[in-house]
Amino acid sequence: MLGSTAERLVLATVLGGLIGLERQFRHKAAGLRTNILICFGSAMFTVLSAQMADKFGGDHTRIAAQIITGIGFLGAGTIVHAQGSVAGLTSAATIFVTASVGMAAGAGMYATAIFATIVILVALIGLGHHARQSAASSSIPGRRQLIDALCVMRLILYAQRAPVVGAKRSGRSSVSSSSSVKRPGW
Repeated sequence: MLGSTAERLVLATVLGGLIGLERQFRHKAAGLRTNILICFGSAMFTVLSAQMADKFGGDHTRIAAQIITGIGFLGAGTIVHAQGSVAGLTSAATIFVTASVGMAAGAGMYATAIFATIVILVALIGLGHHARQSAASSSIPGRRQLIDALCVMRLILYAQRAPVVGAKRSGRSSVSSSSSVKRPGW
């Protein structure tokens, strides 16, 4: 058991480190240490939740849901709005997806964690270059970032309102017909 757990945590540390190196080279606030700790912590909580569910019973997915909530607060703290522009959206998104890599590694889903890391690095390195070029030619500074921030906020609010699939309420599943579930109207 310890061998498998250590293997998962080491993989999370390495993958979080790869993502963090890219952020560190770009001199971002959420750099190497931050991304390693986020990825490792997410993996650790995922491993612990599975072990606790095996030992004491219960639903191991509840802790995973709380990882997402906590990471959302960390990400929100990296977003800064000043002088008509928004900064830190990519750092916030990186924190969010780095946590998902840690959760995948912690769950033993190695191929998923490695593939996600590759996609993240391609997005940060390859698409980052394209974004910098298009931002330089933009006529309205910060407009695209503000729209992105609003979209992220809507997604977070939507996720907070969505019913938990499979949760029991009064002996019935909490997911019912679409007429009784209130959805945001955007």
